[in-house]
Amino acid sequence: NSQFYRKLAAVGIPMIIQQVIAVTLNLADTIMVGKVGENALAAVGAANQIYFIFGVVLFGVFSGAAVYAVQFWGIRDLASLRKIIGIDFTICIALSLPTILFVYLMTPDLIQLFAGDSEVIQLGTEYLRIACFSYIFAGLTFVVSYNSRAIQDVKIPTIINGCAILTNIIFNWLLIYGKCGFPQMGVKGAAIATLIARICECIAMYLSVYLRNEYPLKAKFSELFSYSRELFMRVMKTAIPVIITEGLWAVSVACIFAAYGKISASA
Repeated sequence: NSQFYRKLAAVGIPMIIQQVIAVTLNLADTIMVGKVGENALAAVGAANQIYFIFGVVLFGVFSGAAVYAVQFWGIRDLASLRKIIGIDFTICIALSLPTILFVYLMTPDLIQLFAGDSEVIQLGTEYLRIACFSYIFAGLTFVVSYNSRAIQDVKIPTIINGCAILTNIIFNWLLIYGKCGFPQMGVKGAAIATLIARICECIAMYLSVYLRNEYPLKAKFSELFSYSRELFMRVMKTAIPVIITEGLWAVSVACIFAAYGKISASA
């Protein structure tokens, strides 16, 4: 069925691009800070393992919720679709805020899991104590981008994601290396660039929702948070297995990184 494959490509290709961009935004820090030195590279790489695990857990939650979002959109039940978005918001806030607090307070101990060199731990702490505040903005952005996929509207979110990585790269160049009169900040500059990019991405994503008329994801506060306990538990019943399987995979990848990190910064 050629029509089906055309539709699949129209939705699938932007989703692939979105997913690559989601990974690349934080990866840009690791790549660009590599020119500062191997200790800086190891520090940012270690710090981003925390974000990687956090992002994968959110992926599990939003993927599980998207199963219901797609169904409700299929029958054009906007009231229920918006309740799913409300559940996403609730879980996003409930996960992001404690994670930010925990990571900020425990940063040196967390970096120490991935590195043994004192300079790497210090640089990783400098980076993570700034970058961790981007988690909430990344999570809120994911709420829109995952639900836009459910309603097959992926063009604008993909453009916004692309602009976000471009913003990150530009501010990395300015702040890591001290270009155009900006101070040379190294790993701190990379963290600030990521935070700026995530904030801009989040603002742009919500403007794209609330500035459009009759947009399915555009909902009032009361519409978002009127979901029942029964619906919440149904969503979590689907999401938890995904969180566990994807979360264990993310932890295993982080453990491999930690094994190399314990050998040396250069490894």
